[in-house]
Amino acid sequence: MISAHALAKKVRHFQGLRNLEALWRWLRPVYQWLLDPLGRGVQITLGGRAVRFPAALLSHYPDWSGYERESFEALAGWLDSQPGRLTLLDIGCSFGVVTSFAVQICPRVEVIAFDSDLTSLRALDAVVPSGALDRVKRVHGLLGATHASGSNLEAAIATTLRQLPAIPPKVAINHSQYVCFGEAGARTVPQHQLDALLAGVAFPGPVLLKCDVEGAELLVLNGAAELLRRIRPALLLSVHPPALPRFGPTPEDVAAFLTQHHYRWNVLARDHEEHWWCEPISS
Repeated sequence: MISAHALAKKVRHFQGLRNLEALWRWLRPVYQWLLDPLGRGVQITLGGRAVRFPAALLSHYPDWSGYERESFEALAGWLDSQPGRLTLLDIGCSFGVVTSFAVQICPRVEVIAFDSDLTSLRALDAVVPSGALDRVKRVHGLLGATHASGSNLEAAIATTLRQLPAIPPKVAINHSQYVCFGEAGARTVPQHQLDALLAGVAFPGPVLLKCDVEGAELLVLNGAAELLRRIRPALLLSVHPPALPRFGPTPEDVAAFLTQHHYRWNVLARDHEEHWWCEPISS
């Protein structure tokens, strides 16, 4: 006998429904109830690990078991191998898949989640398990080479919390968006430089900087040059060759930056973007 979970997945990913968005919007509440009638979250496999996500999130991709598998495996391996208390800087966190994955599989990690969209940051209240939310801090803003906000980390976190929209977190998942440099909406988004924002911040142990910013990755890295020299974090970069020209650089420029700052890297996978794992080497 087919389970309600299996039936829900078949309904969602039936070829005809995938292409009928208006009908799918009507069916979405039924689908989500079938997936998770008790509201405890749905267990899935991501990067080879069992984690739970709200049903509202699961309709975004047809097969979570294969979603950026190599990147999540690399993240899990780093979390397993590093000693003591860890910090993940989740830059371009969107609605919090990477953040939630990290805090679910590793009780020793704390996350600072950065995004340019307040609604996406609100969604973290649904995507991150309630028992782990105290290990997640949120910062609203675009990260680049200039620190127009003038904020330190504590002030940026406090301002973000005050400005989170009142929209229900599970509803926020379906209204997440990415605001990029140069777009009209970017004018109202704080602009931070990581070096200035994190100046004087002492991390308790190893740090991983994950960056997925739709082509603005070199802007983020240029604004974090001192941070890379000071704490030598591992890097998990989403490099977007088609989007990079909007900001001037090429993948070769990203590679040159990493070489200049004494990092080695390998490309874990290529899909609509490239996933680079980068580690510091002795200068």
